[in-house]
Amino acid sequence: MKEFLKKIIPTKLLKSLRPPYHGALALLANTYYGKPSSKLIVIGVTGTAGKSTTVQLLAHILRGSGKKTGFTTTISSHDGDVETLNRENQSMPGGPVLHKQIKAMLAHGCEFAIIECTSEGLEQNRHLGIQFDAAILTNLTPAHIDNHGSLASYIAAKAKLFTATVSSPLKQSKKQKLLGVCLDGENLDSFLGFHGKNNVKMFATTLEGKTSAQVDTIYAANKVASPRAAFILDGETFGTKILGDYNAYNALLATATCLSLSISTEDCKTALASFAGAPGRMEQIPNSRGITIIVDYACTPIAFKTALPSVRAGASGKLIHVFGMTGGLRDASQRFIQGKISAQYSDAIIITNEDAYESDLAEIMENIETGTTQAEHPRATVVEKIGDRKAAIARAIELAQVGDTVFITGKGCEQFHILPGNVKIPWDDRNVVRDILNNFSQNSRP
Repeated sequence: MKEFLKKIIPTKLLKSLRPPYHGALALLANTYYGKPSSKLIVIGVTGTAGKSTTVQLLAHILRGSGKKTGFTTTISSHDGDVETLNRENQSMPGGPVLHKQIKAMLAHGCEFAIIECTSEGLEQNRHLGIQFDAAILTNLTPAHIDNHGSLASYIAAKAKLFTATVSSPLKQSKKQKLLGVCLDGENLDSFLGFHGKNNVKMFATTLEGKTSAQVDTIYAANKVASPRAAFILDGETFGTKILGDYNAYNALLATATCLSLSISTEDCKTALASFAGAPGRMEQIPNSRGITIIVDYACTPIAFKTALPSVRAGASGKLIHVFGMTGGLRDASQRFIQGKISAQYSDAIIITNEDAYESDLAEIMENIETGTTQAEHPRATVVEKIGDRKAAIARAIELAQVGDTVFITGKGCEQFHILPGNVKIPWDDRNVVRDILNNFSQNSRP
């Protein structure tokens, strides 16, 4: 029925109806489930990139300090005892699901709940009824403009998390609302503007020596030259097991948040050192072929600009990049941009389907291929188009020689894949890789 209504209601009208519809559902669900967020310390995390990893970093540190914690992210949800992979086609679920998840966290004895908040979810009021105690912005660069109409509207949607946090009632256990940003990013004015409001403590992080008079505390750290995320704060070295030096920004932000919540420096250090990473985020797949295989969620130009240089720096041999672009209503101009970025860092590129929806897959791949020719100093000498994602991944692994790196981006551990014609099938890039490796192993046996 919902799909039928989507087809007959004009897009503009449908867009205007979504915020009151989702908002009403969220408020009703909050009442139905007994206002569970009022009995927990709730942290909202938003931003263009790094949300899921930052949520899981926060949860890992809090748990390491003895605080039972649940969360919900694009990747998965955790009720405090059991983690469940997200099998829905939504990074931020609707209000009824969110309040139900928070209720489950409460029932399992959680003290903290961490909620990943997307721009679409916030714009549609899926967060209404959640009483936030803290709000964190990882970064903010132009993205999803096709959905929001303008950068200003995108920023306004993200800022709704900070507004919701400041307007939520103070709980007995807390004297202040906590707001945090990374100063090393752009488009911060709408968030720093909350500084000075009643009962608000604003903190910020920086790895680049940035300052601001609009924050109460700045956690200024230095990067550590390492393929894995690490930084030095107040003379103490904080290291992790996660790939990508850019993840140091996420790790620092999570650490600063926990320090602001009175978690000890030692607890933060110890927890970070054991953090192996979030599923499907710079996740390495073990193999016996002598190559490095990494599965990551990177699916935007900014994600490519941070992930690809990091993977390139850690690659001892050639870098083979497998990726595509989501179809549907996504901004088609990004196809060319991501093709261009990949060509600057990759030695070989296999263009494939990410999630085509109702779009023409051949056109998507052609647009990306055109983008690869626009790089000023292209590194890629091989560019192939293979629409079948599994075949594309298999081709990349087949091309890889000992010491080479295969970098598969766009889906991470998403549990679905959208084929041309809007056909949804079960999926997990990691399991696909394992299946391919197993097939290669069996076929090589005498």
